[in-house]
Amino acid sequence: MKKLIASAVVAITLSGCTSVNITSYVDPKFSSVKYASVLVDANLQDFAMKSTLETAVCDQFAKKFNEVTCLKATDHFPPTRQYTQQEWRIQFEDSGAQARLQIELLSEEKTAVTSTTVSTSPLGYNRFNSNTTTNIENKFQITMIDKGDQAVAMTATGVLKAQETIFAGNEAYMRALAKELTKELAKKQLIETRQASAGKSGL
Repeated sequence: MKKLIASAVVAITLSGCTSVNITSYVDPKFSSVKYASVLVDANLQDFAMKSTLETAVCDQFAKKFNEVTCLKATDHFPPTRQYTQQEWRIQFEDSGAQARLQIELLSEEKTAVTSTTVSTSPLGYNRFNSNTTTNIENKFQITMIDKGDQAVAMTATGVLKAQETIFAGNEAYMRALAKELTKELAKKQLIETRQASAGKSGL
């Protein structure tokens, strides 16, 4: 039976402060293909965010799946070096990964919203209290690229929305994105592995 080609996943995480929506499409050519090893390449300018996201995705792979190899691009492609397309492909092939999961940041928006409340003091004076909330909306392009002919097996768009607080930062946001991305890959059955045991898969 062919799996559903396109779907949308919406999840609320981090106590309702962060939401991740992923919409994906799997090329019919890859409807029966499953990968046992994946190279995660967070193609982000911010190295801290890149490293955090690659680690978060591989951590989720370890929790969600039992026998899948997750490789981080930072371990195989030192960011201090420049690679030609041919060098990149050779290094990719040498990594042993069957596919590359590329994640790109398309846009990053922050919007400040100020709300004011009015209260009355016992003496009858009005008190004005202002509170400013920063809303974040990051859009990502996610692509699964097959090692064989470099064809795109899956394309997806991810939208992460959050309220910036002292308790949540890039690390928390990247974990939320990684969690939903891993769920989407499992739903599309692109990973060749058995589900982890119930004690290990508590997400």
